[in-house]
Amino acid sequence: MSKKKKVSADIKLIAVKEYLAGNGSLTTIGKKYGVTESLFRKWVAKYRDFGDSAFIQTTHCNHYMLEFKMKVVSEYLDRKGSLYNLAVKYKIPSHITLSRWVLKYNSHEELKFPQQYYY
Repeated sequence: MSKKKKVSADIKLIAVKEYLAGNGSLTTIGKKYGVTESLFRKWVAKYRDFGDSAFIQTTHCNHYMLEFKMKVVSEYLDRKGSLYNLAVKYKIPSHITLSRWVLKYNSHEELKFPQQYYY
């Protein structure tokens, strides 16, 4: 089994801009940079949502206030947006984070309040 190679943020940005400039298809540019069409499509979507900052990696975990988590989960449960759309709307780096919040809420687990905010 081969190990996936990590593609830098700069290369992702170059590839997406190449595609958006009309210099190839999702398939051809994806192959050029060694990724599947499916993954490359996700890069393009992320770029369209977040612009040049789409691929910037942070070195820390984001912490969200309990009220914020509840607001976003409520919007999802009230069908005001998909996991992906709400993640983009509230600048949550991954819709998976929101998915975990919803699962915890629906399982009646406590949505954790970050320790550093306790007084």
